[in-house]
Amino acid sequence: MDIILILAGQSNMAGRGVINETYHTFLSSFTSDERSRTHSWSPSPSNTDTWNSQPQEPLHNDKPDRIGVGPGLAAALTLARAFPLQHIGIIPCAFGGSNIDRWHPIQGDLYQEMKIKVKSALLSASLSSPSPTCVVLWHQGESDCTDIRVTEYESKLTYVLDSLSVLLSGWKDINSTSATTSATSATSATSAISTTSATSAISTTSAATATTATSATNTTSSTPSTSSTFQLSSKQVQQQPHHVLVGGLGNFCKDCNKLSKVMDVQNIIRKVVETLQKKRNIHHYVSSNGLEDHLGDFLHFDTQSAIQFGIRYGNILVDLLTATLKQQQQVQQQTTLLLFDFEGRKSKSDGSNCKNNHGGSMAATQFQARDDRVMGGASQSVMEYNENEGYTNLHGTLVLEGGGFASCRAICPINNLSTCTGLLIDAKQGDIKHQYTWKIGLRTLKSEQTGVYWS
Repeated sequence: MDIILILAGQSNMAGRGVINETYHTFLSSFTSDERSRTHSWSPSPSNTDTWNSQPQEPLHNDKPDRIGVGPGLAAALTLARAFPLQHIGIIPCAFGGSNIDRWHPIQGDLYQEMKIKVKSALLSASLSSPSPTCVVLWHQGESDCTDIRVTEYESKLTYVLDSLSVLLSGWKDINSTSATTSATSATSATSAISTTSATSAISTTSAATATTATSATNTTSSTPSTSSTFQLSSKQVQQQPHHVLVGGLGNFCKDCNKLSKVMDVQNIIRKVVETLQKKRNIHHYVSSNGLEDHLGDFLHFDTQSAIQFGIRYGNILVDLLTATLKQQQQVQQQTTLLLFDFEGRKSKSDGSNCKNNHGGSMAATQFQARDDRVMGGASQSVMEYNENEGYTNLHGTLVLEGGGFASCRAICPINNLSTCTGLLIDAKQGDIKHQYTWKIGLRTLKSEQTGVYWS
């Protein structure tokens, strides 16, 4: 997943709209590709949570006899349409009737459940970025529209929303993998190693350093590891900002006899968001103006209003992320040097043969195997370009006895990397039965036998 939507709050975020023709018509307006890039984290029949592709309402199961259409799926599909290369994940956490105390960052049961659920979902996701954009879609307040509860609502809401922003920044690196240089398993075994793609350029970002080397050798290697392995993508090189989108209460709530202080709470929500936006600039208000249709209870958005509300959430997020992506693309274009194009991107962009300009199969043939056979081991590896699929495949056999490593090396096609500070790597794990640690190494001198080795 590239963008994670965390749905939090109470019933209008969980969804109470009727699943009817309006809903089905909306769903059918999206292509199969847009729907397949939308995923929801939910319990499976075996009672274990899992990511499900092409989710449908209801996303939540907080109150089985009342669940229905909410804004979450509409927001996710809006993003999927706007960003055709991105996968959107939805983590439903809202619970109907929940007051603000249940979302307290320390004592709140729903806040704690949300933390556990999001952590589990991120660790289980096949992520296109080591740091996906995490966004909280928040809608809550109806349960606090009473004379007693409204007096403390502003301070409590401020604390919850501010804590969410801090929590989001902590989630960004939850799935990061660490590289090691040796096997973590002592068990003797033979297993196949395979990575389905080294799909993007190994490239460097430009910046001044003290390095004065004129050449470098790249090394990729694999060793078994108990750590999780995720797909690393250069599409989102710099960390995307995280956001908290806060929806306003339905204007029809003022006619609900149960909500005596609804206008006070509505004004508090706007005030808190405006204050926090000045502080962190990641909180954004989503207006409910014009969404007047409800379920007849002057409390819950009906199907059409819930869908339109979700589109508003999605459109605001599209605007926020588009501006950031454009800035990052400009920076990346100005500061990136292409070393090896493993997916034949050069040939795709200008129509030239993928074997030229270090693209496609040329990149694969430049890398030579350097396995543990130099130490008496029996591991073997090879790097090959799949022209039909447009990716480079590193595969072979890893034998733990006698070394237990497999690697490929190539001479860097650019002689001087003295202005570079890092590598951008796009890779995907192919063998899901085993966990591996992948390592990239650089030698700072032409000679393989001397010089500093960086990994």
